[in-house]
Amino acid sequence: MANNISKLLAATSGRQAQARVTEILDRGVSITGFSVGPAREEPNPTIMDVTDQRAGDWNPYQIVLFVDEAQRIPHQGGRPSTLARIHQGNISAPLSICVFGLPGTLAALSAVGISRTVAERRIRLGPLAQGDCRKAVTRCFAQFRVTNADEWEKAILARSHNWPQHLAGYLVSALSELARYPTGEGGYAAAQASLAAAMTAGDHSRMQYYDQRAKSLARLGQLELAKALVPELRANGGLEKEQINEVLAALDPGITRDEMQGFIQAAIHCGFLEHNVRQGNYSMPILSFGAYLLNELLEPVPGLRYQQS
Repeated sequence: MANNISKLLAATSGRQAQARVTEILDRGVSITGFSVGPAREEPNPTIMDVTDQRAGDWNPYQIVLFVDEAQRIPHQGGRPSTLARIHQGNISAPLSICVFGLPGTLAALSAVGISRTVAERRIRLGPLAQGDCRKAVTRCFAQFRVTNADEWEKAILARSHNWPQHLAGYLVSALSELARYPTGEGGYAAAQASLAAAMTAGDHSRMQYYDQRAKSLARLGQLELAKALVPELRANGGLEKEQINEVLAALDPGITRDEMQGFIQAAIHCGFLEHNVRQGNYSMPILSFGAYLLNELLEPVPGLRYQQS
């Protein structure tokens, strides 16, 4: 989609490009079944309205920066990151930033100088409600006109563990397999496609996600401590800092206070822990990550006819 828009804009310039972008965004676009743009029932303000509200007038161009996995922003040694350069004021265009990431995000942004975040614009990353997951899958399949998809929907819901990253991974894997079996009505036939192939690809995507987080913990020398902490976190739902220190001291009697604090910081950075300010404790934001660290097999999903990884 991005390539198509780029080609479209390449053929225009100045006010023509501005008008073309406005037309596209006002009409709305869709990415993997999730709509972006005005709702059909009650159109949202146009992009011109949004810009006027933000900057007072229309500028030649507007930059919106989408940053995923923000907690991994490099900030030590070598040349400064792109975000650091932008924060130094080298960009004269109006700039908005939309950041996605695990609990270490704020620390990573602060390390490159971006610390003026707005509390009201912050959403905690965590598992979705089961109902929201079901709606996402149903709407995605409806968008692509997938027929006979009940078993596929059940499989995706069961395998994603309500975690947004996994939900997206399984949907992408499913649609990649379904794309091989188009129908004459512009949709796709789930009955002809291989659920086993789609779920195996989704399983691989999920395992890559876990592997990445585990490697980060191992690189920081904290993997074994994290594994040992999983049962305590599960049993209590969350642990206060002193409780974590007690568990760590029992596991390693020679551990120092600085090393305990280092573990907590590393665990937050890698997405193993997050600090719940209201409750004053630390918990696992990705519950299924704990099962992976303990090498637990996923529970079988009733009615699914494929070999689980």
